[in-house]
Amino acid sequence: MLREAASDLYYHSLRLVAGNLLWGVVLLASLWFGMVAPPLVLLGGVALVPISIGLMRMVTSVVREGHTVMSDFGAAFRPRAWRHVALGFGQLMLLLVAAGDLLIGVQLGGMLGTFLAVSAIYMLFAVWVLGLTCWPVLLDPLRSDEPISHNLRLGVALALARSGRLSGLALLLGAVLAGSTVLAALLLTVAVAFAFLVAARYVLPAADRLEGRETVETDHDDR
Repeated sequence: MLREAASDLYYHSLRLVAGNLLWGVVLLASLWFGMVAPPLVLLGGVALVPISIGLMRMVTSVVREGHTVMSDFGAAFRPRAWRHVALGFGQLMLLLVAAGDLLIGVQLGGMLGTFLAVSAIYMLFAVWVLGLTCWPVLLDPLRSDEPISHNLRLGVALALARSGRLSGLALLLGAVLAGSTVLAALLLTVAVAFAFLVAARYVLPAADRLEGRETVETDHDDR
């Protein structure tokens, strides 16, 4: 899975790095301007939602079809842009609420603070796992004609059915992204795209098996 994701990134580096670069520039800009006006950090987080959705759509195109073009970025928003963006904003709000609870819990201390902080950590992790599971399914080109509610239920069902493996995958990808912050160039150019590729490489075949449908495999040798 890691090798396949690395191969995908190599063969499609030009377009995936472009998408990753857009993601990284928006993140760094929001952090930079956030030092002057903290609300701009939240604005940057909002801007990252559609960018993340577009990048994931490019990644699922690579996994399913063996190629991607920049127009795949926009394909994530056709024909149901507002629903995808609304789900992304909902995920962002859950992350912000959990992060706020974590900060409050740390400041409170004591049993109540510990309980609040631990609950917030579990919530952050659960939202991260569900995001890694649901978004590849939601943006799967082969499922683009299926109802969003069906794809979302499938993603949640997969997260429950393979909670152990997906938790391990979430920890691994979290470590990759956290480690890439040490070398900003990695976060800017490849880290997010690679994490998305690893998630899609695992989730899409697993979702196919859960539904009992035949998995479409791409052949690196044909690229």
